[in-house]
Amino acid sequence: MVATYNIAGKKVPSHYLAIATLTTVIGGVFLYKALAKPSKAAAPVPASAGQDDDVTKAIDEFVKSNGEEKK
Repeated sequence: MVATYNIAGKKVPSHYLAIATLTTVIGGVFLYKALAKPSKAAAPVPASAGQDDDVTKAIDEFVKSNGEEKK
């Protein structure tokens, strides 16, 4: 004998509810993946060599100035 639930005045077996739940979840995931728009990859940001050198110089100056202040 199977456990039944009374839904809208009808007796529904529990295994029907389990099958319906699994079908709904799997179908929802499938539809989400099938209908989703593919995301476009962002274009890489071009870096110029001059900006990198400025950052390196700024860090070196900062380290030197902190070293002199502590002495």
